Amino acid sequence: MKLFSSRGKSSYSLFFATDLHGSETCFRKFLKAADFYRVDALVLGGDLTGKLMVPIVKQPDGQYRATFLDHAMTVSEGSELTKLEKNIRFNGQYVYHCDPAGMERMGADAAYRDQQFQAAMRADLERWMDEADVALAEAATPCTGIPGNDDEQYVGEVLGKSVRIVNGEEEIAELGPFQVLSCGYSNPTPWNSPRELSEEELAEMIEQAAGRLEAGRPTIFNVHVPPFGSGLDLAPEVTDDLRLRGGATPHMKPVGSTAVADAITRHQPVLSLHGHVHESRGSTKIGDTVTLNPGSEYNAGVLRGVIVRMSHERVLSHQFVAA
Repeated sequence: MKLFSSRGKSSYSLFFATDLHGSETCFRKFLKAADFYRVDALVLGGDLTGKLMVPIVKQPDGQYRATFLDHAMTVSEGSELTKLEKNIRFNGQYVYHCDPAGMERMGADAAYRDQQFQAAMRADLERWMDEADVALAEAATPCTGIPGNDDEQYVGEVLGKSVRIVNGEEEIAELGPFQVLSCGYSNPTPWNSPRELSEEELAEMIEQAAGRLEAGRPTIFNVHVPPFGSGLDLAPEVTDDLRLRGGATPHMKPVGSTAVADAITRHQPVLSLHGHVHESRGSTKIGDTVTLNPGSEYNAGVLRGVIVRMSHERVLSHQFVAA
């Protein structure tokens, strides 16, 4: 019998999670997931960075003021300030320290505000990669990950500098007997996010990556956007001005990619892993390919993921988990 993992087993297992959106709590849980769930490898989907920055303004009297989750607050240096910073990061947002003059400039100068926001995101992501290099080296855990459509272009650059996480968009990752094809771009969205492509461009990008695959070797897809019409891509429909259509009872519609659906149908990987649509946790099959979206609940500090156990050429089982 051929053995497929370094642990001398005839099966291989992985844990997949996605759409962390800046949640430091979720990222640290992810780094511990291989040991916690007793799997051979980790796969990280796209959308690593968050969407909001919270200025903490130091006052002349030494107190700190901030508006967080729509609540204005004043805290003292020490344990109160530390707790506030921790809560901000727990919710996938970024801490930005400034004085009143800096806060005034932030309000008046959009370019300066964006510059500070990008710097805060990059600094936190670089710190995450440092933590990952230590944690994954200690556990000797292989890991591959990608940026998502909400991530700026430099996110891939930062990810690529990690010693322990393979940026799957830069190379075909190796996980035991499997090769991993990755793509973090999405088809167009109403949000005009940083990494979107037309369906034609997305299809071309996936096919270019597929051209680097070793023929006859079992493959896993780590593709951020789910396949169109799979049931893993149902999101609330929004109006042209980005309000929920249907109000309190939103109308759900498929928002996945036809290019991704076509690529899965054509290449038939053993497993196809997706995220992007947080509300559509679930599983389906496209031909013989097991297709999964674990969903995301990052803003509650909950790491949603899926454990997948495989033989050489098929998925033996999968289990959705949350921690």
